[in-house]
Amino acid sequence: IYPNPFTNELTIKCVEAEGEKEFILFDISGKVILRQRILEAEIKLNTEKLRAGFYLLKYNTANFKLLKF
Repeated sequence: IYPNPFTNELTIKCVEAEGEKEFILFDISGKVILRQRILEAEIKLNTEKLRAGFYLLKYNTANFKLLKF
């Protein structure tokens, strides 16, 4: 996942994993901002509409902390 911190775009490169693949983006309060199934090896997200702050991203069983400027 890069860049971190991010501004207007976030790129997620997916590694091979068994089972259904998806990511979930949460705001710091735990509210789901975006949930998307992963169909490609690389996803680019337009994040212009997100407010500056901390976000959490869950990809399968991995969790990531992200910062938006």
